Amino acid sequence: MDNKRIYQLDFLRLVAIVPVFTLHLFSSLKRNHLDIGSQFFYDHVIHYGGWGVELFFVLSGFLMANRLILIVSPSRIGSSLKLYLKSRFLRIYILFFVVNSAIFLCGLIFHFYDLKIHGLEYLKMIVMIQQMFSTSFNSINPVTWSLEIEIQFYLFVGIFMYYFNLRRIENRERILIVGFLLAVVLSCILRQNYLGRNLFLYLDFFFLGFILKICYTRYTEYFKRSKAIYDVILIISFPILYWAKGSTEYSHLIVLFIYGLLFVTVFKVRFFHSLIGNSVLCLFGKMSYSFYLVHYAIIEGYFLFIHKFLHLPLVLSCCLVFLISVLVSFASFRLIEMNKLLKV
Repeated sequence: MDNKRIYQLDFLRLVAIVPVFTLHLFSSLKRNHLDIGSQFFYDHVIHYGGWGVELFFVLSGFLMANRLILIVSPSRIGSSLKLYLKSRFLRIYILFFVVNSAIFLCGLIFHFYDLKIHGLEYLKMIVMIQQMFSTSFNSINPVTWSLEIEIQFYLFVGIFMYYFNLRRIENRERILIVGFLLAVVLSCILRQNYLGRNLFLYLDFFFLGFILKICYTRYTEYFKRSKAIYDVILIISFPILYWAKGSTEYSHLIVLFIYGLLFVTVFKVRFFHSLIGNSVLCLFGKMSYSFYLVHYAIIEGYFLFIHKFLHLPLVLSCCLVFLISVLVSFASFRLIEMNKLLKV
């Protein structure tokens, strides 16, 4: 894996987390019968805001591509695979366990959860098997469904690592390109016959990340050349993305194309370059995983318990929820996610 951090990816993490936060915020407002705008605005934010999760999947594929392309000697296959799985476990699961256990404990203390009713939900969440047996979201922290898919993806990459290195396969890039095309076809079929959330439903997003990483590595000079047209493309990509999410039967293919375009664009913009490289925005992107884990519980807890006592204007309450989410995320990011003892 490259040692140099790519700040454009941190910006894309920020781009991904904003619609997810907005989706959960407005969903909570609607459940609690709080009005902040027109019904049209509510419905569109709630219906289309989930695309940020898919963008996270593309990012994961981009970051994991080196694991698949890197050649490891057959004598080191076992140790490399063991190190890989250990690093992924520590990177994802420790924070996942701490945050979700804290949410469950707080829910029990304030009698929001019942141990007999929600105890099984907690166990299914902690061992990450909720989506294997149900198409419904976990009632304690619904956002965990995507992390189950992430874990499935890491295992998928581990299996491919082992196979590629065991067989000493050299021409891996072509295999990944073919895999992307097959994943697109498979995903389209599964979306027409939806049976539940699983890796294969979203595999094409991860494979898209593989392809983007291959292109980024092979055509480094191209990605360094900026042009003003890419600033325009960056701006218009988002309305096209929202339109495509529900406008045509081929929306999934259009969305894949837009995600790929976004990846290329953030490297080649001219006027937005300083914005994308802004240290504050990049920090927010770095702690997006912590933010993703905690934001839903903070939103729900605030509007269920705090809002009715503070009597703040709704817009101010929304800003306060965001600020609390950022502060808690930053604390968990520094204390847990960036803890050197938990790194490999």
